[in-house]
Amino acid sequence: MSKFRVELDVSFNNEDDAIAFLNLIEEIKDRIFKGTGQEQILIVKKCRYHECFHDENPPQPCGDYVNLDIDDVNKTEHKNSENVKIEPNTLLPE
Repeated sequence: MSKFRVELDVSFNNEDDAIAFLNLIEEIKDRIFKGTGQEQILIVKKCRYHECFHDENPPQPCGDYVNLDIDDVNKTEHKNSENVKIEPNTLLPE
């Protein structure tokens, strides 16, 4: 049976949108194909984020990567630097 692969590498202008997007991934990660272990080709699934400073003048090193565990059945609440969870629905216009 075929699968549908989505690859995405995006940046957000503000932290709250990035955190909301991570929380959206948490909400749907139980729908992501994890593999059976019998595949002949590796099943790739990853999500990671970091604070990026490439557009600074002069450019600065980026922050450390934080990995989102797609395989973990438990949902993690991602929070912004002010320790506030940003709900995924804030990404959509009202």
